[in-house]
Amino acid sequence: MPIPSLCQAVPRCRWEAPPPHRVVRRSGGAGSGHRRGVVVGGGADYGCRCGPSSTGVGVELGHAASLAPPAEASISCVADRDGRVPWVRLVPFYRCRNRARWGIRRRAIRCESGAVTKNARDRWPDVRVAVHQATQRFTALVRSCATPTRTMATKEWTVSDSTVHVMSIAMLYVSLVDPDANSVPVPGLDSALQRTTVDTVSSLNVLVLRHLTERDADVLCRELSAAVDHLLRATAQSDPGSTVRWLGGASVTVAGLLAHLTNELFIHGWDIARATGQPWPMPQADAALFFDLFFLDMVRHDHGVLIDTGARQPAGRIAVAFRSAYTAQTTTVLENGRLTVAPPGTAPDARITYRPARFNLMLFGRIGMLSAVLHRDVIIGGPRPWLLPGFLRVVHMPNS
Repeated sequence: MPIPSLCQAVPRCRWEAPPPHRVVRRSGGAGSGHRRGVVVGGGADYGCRCGPSSTGVGVELGHAASLAPPAEASISCVADRDGRVPWVRLVPFYRCRNRARWGIRRRAIRCESGAVTKNARDRWPDVRVAVHQATQRFTALVRSCATPTRTMATKEWTVSDSTVHVMSIAMLYVSLVDPDANSVPVPGLDSALQRTTVDTVSSLNVLVLRHLTERDADVLCRELSAAVDHLLRATAQSDPGSTVRWLGGASVTVAGLLAHLTNELFIHGWDIARATGQPWPMPQADAALFFDLFFLDMVRHDHGVLIDTGARQPAGRIAVAFRSAYTAQTTTVLENGRLTVAPPGTAPDARITYRPARFNLMLFGRIGMLSAVLHRDVIIGGPRPWLLPGFLRVVHMPNS
């Protein structure tokens, strides 16, 4: 099996006198978002660590390079079914000729490789584990709140309200994949779902919360856990790439449903954690599932009327490329009010490089774009980045 190779040079920076390194086989690890005992890609999980004699380490993941001190010089990757390790270059360095640009002294970045795959079937085990573990963490967080009916998680919702919201999504998804399951007890929900756009999701949430009146945290947590367990059982033998009709008549894959629910648990868990002063880590590989399995797969199939909000459309075609260390680079094209996934090799007008967890928080209005850019959670580039505001005016997420 080939190992990550040591390199003398990487574009933009030059490293000299690389010290020895070693490859360590592990049965599992949280660094790359993969859980112990879960087979991902049919291969083994490997970690590559640099020797302690170096002054720092540069890690390049094909499209992104970052720097870290020796204590954080660890990357994880998953071998595929043929035993090949994804392309990762571990580059020890002593001197960098572009120190100001990469901020060796200002900001240490730990860069880890996730399992970059291209379809729902490859990441099906990941998303099932992610939604199960996120549910366990979310219910534990809610139960830790002493006054869930009075503690405000957002400006409009208490902790209990947020829990009801997430529970209703899990119940809806159960009804979508299991025809024998009970539907969400909200009159007129089906018709409301079909005409919902990203700008009217808040009205749909008001309708649901008005009819689901239970606010006892223990009861809600039990019902949420039961709904997620039912969802996992009902989809155990499903084709993860099969589609169901979602909000606005969009077509979402079964894997995308689980990825979206995982993101809802992350986003609203973040709200509750902030309100209660609790930590709420979001594994990057798990957070990346939302954009990869839910959003992009929905665009590939049919996004329905979700972005038919009446917003002013850009004058021409806009191509935006999205890339991270945890997903394959994908370019989307907005033209005449329709969003599509462009063929590989399409030249983008703008490019967004992102860290998935904070990127999702930005998409859903939890942090501002300026904050995300200043913290380098989102990096905007490309030949015509000034076209990005017109793209985001049409293609955006709800804030609730």
